[in-house]
Amino acid sequence: MPAAEPTSEVADLAEKSLKAVMEKLAARGPEYEALAELARPIIEAVVWEVVPDMAEAIIAERAEKSSR
Repeated sequence: MPAAEPTSEVADLAEKSLKAVMEKLAARGPEYEALAELARPIIEAVVWEVVPDMAEAIIAERAEKSSR
């Protein structure tokens, strides 16, 4: 079964998460910034694996709580 397309909110969260990771690394100095740019495809892949699943879990949890 193919994965569902992420909603715009999830996509925004993933992009913000990626940006936050890249900024944290860059703030440690030019060597870390260069390393972050080299690792960007890997970091991006991890973010896109983790964030949509986390968002789905949080949404499901909130929906369950609100239906009680």
